[in-house]
Amino acid sequence: MNKLGMTVVFILSMAVAFWVGTQFPSSSPAQKITREIFIEDFDQPAVLSVKKSDRRIKLTHDGDADSDILDETDHNEDDHNSDDTATANDADVIALQQQVQELSQQLEHQQVTFQRQTQRYNQAVASLREAGLPVPEGISLEQASKLLPAPFNKVIADANPQLADKFKELQAQEQDFAWAVRMQQQIQDYFITHEKSHLVQLNSIICKTDICEVRGFESQQGAYQIIMDELAQQDWWSPYSTHNVSGNDSDQRAYFYLLARFSRKS
Repeated sequence: MNKLGMTVVFILSMAVAFWVGTQFPSSSPAQKITREIFIEDFDQPAVLSVKKSDRRIKLTHDGDADSDILDETDHNEDDHNSDDTATANDADVIALQQQVQELSQQLEHQQVTFQRQTQRYNQAVASLREAGLPVPEGISLEQASKLLPAPFNKVIADANPQLADKFKELQAQEQDFAWAVRMQQQIQDYFITHEKSHLVQLNSIICKTDICEVRGFESQQGAYQIIMDELAQQDWWSPYSTHNVSGNDSDQRAYFYLLARFSRKS
């Protein structure tokens, strides 16, 4: 074949190849993988196995992934804070429930004690009546208010029979002036000179024949009791029976009330 024929064959071959390429385009493996990843990325955005060569897909996907992780972290933190708040609230509720239970038990104990004391009192009254003996009677608030200012009138009106009887005896006694004045002065001097005198305020000191009444207020809880504990150590203070009552009035002032009976030696 001469050169001219070879040239014609070559040109025809190139033309055929060009025509075949345009009609049947081939897809390289790399391009095929890239398309598959691109499609997979849209179908499953959480998949992170995207090739580095595919920059656009990776950047978009990584950004989405980072955003998803950040959102998940934020939700986890919110859930954790909610759990902490719920735990704290649960602890407060449990503490309140325990406090209510303790107070209920104390109330139940007080009610049982009151019922027992009432029963004993009723039995004692019945025994006195069967024996034909006089039954002690209490003092009404109206009667007590004529003899005592508030809140001490209520102390006597609510007093047990023993305290009420002793109060009646004090009212009925004649005053032994010498003994009464001496005892009143000693009691007053002791309160005034005590180191906690600034925490108590005496309202009245009354002594008659062998009974003394002391009433007042305290600005610090326990101050009066400390004074009385130390007063009991004094030689001249030797009562053989005492009745102490303390509480708070309607203005929440702490008060104390004392009736003491002495054995007269002089």
